[in-house]
Amino acid sequence: MKIGILGSGNVGKALAKGLAVSGHRVVVSSREPDHPKHASWKKETGRSVGMVTFDEAARFGETIILALPWNGLKDVLESIDLPV
Repeated sequence: MKIGILGSGNVGKALAKGLAVSGHRVVVSSREPDHPKHASWKKETGRSVGMVTFDEAARFGETIILALPWNGLKDVLESIDLPV
């Protein structure tokens, strides 16, 4: 299954790792997917998990997991541009 995770904090990254080990194709999203703070995690997960924008994760996933703080959810959802 293709899974998009909105949020790149501890919860989103832990879920991504576990889902990838279970054989799912997974991407995790961040406002800044290329930010250096994600480098060690990307290295650890290798090619099994991608780090992308919120929009890309929403388009990728057959299933979407929200792993965001409640107070940031509205802004993230409004930033996603999905075709109707």
